[in-house]
Amino acid sequence: MPRTLTKTLKRQRCCASAKNLALLERDSSLLERVIAEDECWLHVYEELTSEGRRQWCSIDEPPRPEPHQQLHEKKTMLVFFFDHEGPLIIDFLPQEQTINSTYYCKRLDNLNKVYLDKRKNQKHLGVHLIHD
Repeated sequence: MPRTLTKTLKRQRCCASAKNLALLERDSSLLERVIAEDECWLHVYEELTSEGRRQWCSIDEPPRPEPHQQLHEKKTMLVFFFDHEGPLIIDFLPQEQTINSTYYCKRLDNLNKVYLDKRKNQKHLGVHLIHD
C-alpha cells in the first residue's frame, strides 16, 4: 500500500469499502466464501553453534575476531491461501524465486482441489478470491 494516497485514490478506496460493506449487509455468508492470498519474504540464516565458534589459540594469544554473519544472506518467499476457517495452502518457494504467471496458474488450479477436499462439509456457493 502506498504511503501517501492522492485524494482520488482515497475516494476510490472509500467507495470500494462502502460497496463491500453493502454486499456484506445483503449477504452475511459472503465472508465464508472469501479466499485470500498473501505472500511475504522470509529471511533465512544459519546460526553458528558454540561448536562452530570454537577456535584453537595459545594461552597468551587472544582469540581471532569472527566476522558478523549476514542475517539476510538468503531469502525465500512464503505464499499462503486462507479462508475464514484457516489456511488452505502454505507454500515455500525455492530461495530467491518469486511468483510468476506459471507458478500462480498452477497454484490456482491446485487451490480448487484443496478447497473442495478441506471444506467437504460446506455448501459451495462460489468463491471470491482476494489477491493482495
